[in-house]
Amino acid sequence: MSFFKEVIVDKLNPFKKITKIQKEKIIFAYKIRYYLAHYSEFSKIKLFRAYQREPYKYRIFLEPGKFLLKQQGRHFEELVNNFKMASIQMRTIFK
Repeated sequence: MSFFKEVIVDKLNPFKKITKIQKEKIIFAYKIRYYLAHYSEFSKIKLFRAYQREPYKYRIFLEPGKFLLKQQGRHFEELVNNFKMASIQMRTIFK
């Protein structure tokens, strides 16, 4: 998002139009992706800190697969729905 802030003018920047909550959820998804791509201690710590915050408040680290399937897959559904809503919102900006 910070890359687009520097490269694209505000009028055409789709991230300017999405909500703060959607941005936070996108950043959270990238923390999961970063951990899965690198399996580094740094990425694990970042992801665990995200697990500890609202709305999750987990006290133990969960591998991303277990996290997404927790609560009968509710975390996975939230992740997919957030990307879907952000995508719809961005498409309306460019019409």
